Amino acid sequence: MKTLIKVLEQIDFSNLNIDELLDNRELAVFDTEWIRVYNAVESLKNAANYSEMESENNAKLREQVFRMIYEFTNDSDLAGYVSDDFGLISDARLLEYSDFWLDKMVAYYEKGSIPCGSL
Repeated sequence: MKTLIKVLEQIDFSNLNIDELLDNRELAVFDTEWIRVYNAVESLKNAANYSEMESENNAKLREQVFRMIYEFTNDSDLAGYVSDDFGLISDARLLEYSDFWLDKMVAYYEKGSIPCGSL
């Protein structure tokens, strides 16, 4: 996760059309897949007896990412979406959950882009 956070720090958010990005994240093609992966990871967390410590670590990561993105953009919606993504990615890795769409979302971050729309 540290590598992805370092990539986030390098993104030039001044060149982003945040409203368009947020609109594209709310499209069914993105939102449906995000929710599908989220539900799968949540099911695994329940089955794996996800610990309090793991939950606290995830919350700290999400807070760190939220604060960083909010500082860069002054946009709480975008900060919340990216924070949620990082929480999802972190949980998926912890639980060894693999998914083609999630891998594509991670690849966007690795390339210094915020995923949205059709991946």
